Amino acid sequence: MLLAYLALFARIFLLGYEKILVKKIGDGSESEAATFLYFLVSTVFILPMIPFSRMISGYEPLVYIAISSFIYCIAFLFYVKSLSIGEVSLVSPLYNFNVLFLLILTSIFLGEKITVLKLTGILILLYGASLLNRQGSVLLSLKAMLKNKACALMLACSFFMAIGRTIDGFVIRQVEPLMYAVLIYFFMSVFLFFYVWFNGKLKLSYEIYSSRKSVTLAAGAVNAYTYLLLLYAITKIDVSVAEPASMLSMIVTVILSHFILKENIKGRIAGVFVIITGAWALFI
Repeated sequence: MLLAYLALFARIFLLGYEKILVKKIGDGSESEAATFLYFLVSTVFILPMIPFSRMISGYEPLVYIAISSFIYCIAFLFYVKSLSIGEVSLVSPLYNFNVLFLLILTSIFLGEKITVLKLTGILILLYGASLLNRQGSVLLSLKAMLKNKACALMLACSFFMAIGRTIDGFVIRQVEPLMYAVLIYFFMSVFLFFYVWFNGKLKLSYEIYSSRKSVTLAAGAVNAYTYLLLLYAITKIDVSVAEPASMLSMIVTVILSHFILKENIKGRIAGVFVIITGAWALFI
C-alpha cells in the first residue's frame, strides 16, 4: 500500500512538472512539430511495456482506439499550443475543465443525471477560473478568459479530452489497460507524423529535438510514465481517490511556473484550490 501511495505522489509531482517541460519544448517553436515530437518520444518510452501487457483479441477495439487517438491528437495540438503561447500558471488549471465537459457529454449521450452537487461543482469550477485572472467581477473575469487565445485553446483541449475519455470508458472494458496505453500512444504518433509531414513541418521536429534534446526526452519520459504510475497506484488505491488526487498536480505546476518560468502567480493559487474543489464535486 505504501508503494502505491508513493507512486501516486510521484504521479502528482511529475504531472505538475510535465507542463513546464511542454512549455519549454513549444516556446518559440512550431507547436505542431513540437506536439509530434512530444508524443513520438513518449511512444518510444512506453513501447518497452509491450511484453508486460496482453494482446487484444479482434479488430473492433482497434477502430475505437484509432478514433480516440485521433481525438486526442486534436486535444494535444491545442494543449501544446496553449502552453507555448500562454502563461502556464494561467492556462494549465483550465485543463481540468474536461471534468465539466465530461459531465455534459455523459448526461447527453449516457443519460447520467446532473445532481445538485454537480451543479454546485460547476459553479465552483467557474468561480475558480475567474480567480486566475481577476478583472473586477466574476463575469468580466470569465469573459476575459474566453478572449485570451491561450485560455480558449486549453478549454478546447479540455473539450476534446472529455470526448476521448468518454470513448475510453467503453473500450477499456475490452482491452488490458497497459496495452491500451501503448496503442493510444502508437496511433497518436502515426497520426501526428502524417499531419506534420503533410504540412511540411517534419524537419522542424528534428530541429526542435536537436536544440532541446534533454527537455524533449524528459517530457516524453514523464508523459509516458505518469500513466504507468497511475496504473500501479490503482492496483491498491480506488480510482475514485487516485484520479481526483491527480488534480493536485495543478498546485505543483503553478508553484514551479513561479520558480522556473518566473511567472507572477499572485492570486492564482487560490483559484487552483477552488477549481480542484469544484472538479472533485463533479467527479463525486
